[in-house]
Amino acid sequence: MYDLHPDMSPLNPDVNQQWNSDPELVYDQDKNILALFYREMWPSGGKERLWLTTSSDGRTWSIPELLQEFDNERAEGDGLSLLSPCIVKVAQDDWRMICWGEGAGMRRAKTMYGPWSKPESWKGDGSWHGSVYYKDGVFYGFGGLHSQDAFVSYDGVNWVRRARIISPSKEFERGGMYRGFITPHEDGKNFRVWYGTQWPFHIAYTVLPKSLWGEG
Repeated sequence: MYDLHPDMSPLNPDVNQQWNSDPELVYDQDKNILALFYREMWPSGGKERLWLTTSSDGRTWSIPELLQEFDNERAEGDGLSLLSPCIVKVAQDDWRMICWGEGAGMRRAKTMYGPWSKPESWKGDGSWHGSVYYKDGVFYGFGGLHSQDAFVSYDGVNWVRRARIISPSKEFERGGMYRGFITPHEDGKNFRVWYGTQWPFHIAYTVLPKSLWGEG
């Protein structure tokens, strides 16, 4: 188990100039393990890498493994291509990795571990740092920087913003918001929602109806 230290990254103790960010946690049902993917990014540009660490109990994690290097492959625009990677299963041999931000897009693979294809450009309404949940032909997106918005897509490439759900308050989210996450509520009618706030730093939680996405 990693020993957390205030001056040391538990994922990469040798971290220097690069950033480790944008974690994505996926349950591998076949192996009965948690797979934690995260992005390595160099501020100077030129390198973006996808790393993996796994756990069978959520406490003890494997030594991180480099899965793929992307060299800032952009679909379009000036954005980084691996921003907030969201890995979702569409079918047995059909996995998608949907990234957020200007110039981002969707990649395909036969397993959650890749290798991942070149990006297909994100079209329609875009956003920044979000998450994606897939169910019955619908990609549900949730994210944003200055607000948390609801997005819907039926192919993972063409997106429509359905609603502006949460706007920042002066008391709680005055510095912006970071990467919302949605998971289905057990009642089938709602989503459980988490998102980060900046200055002050919090993790916020609420429950929202699926009807805000125009589905369910």
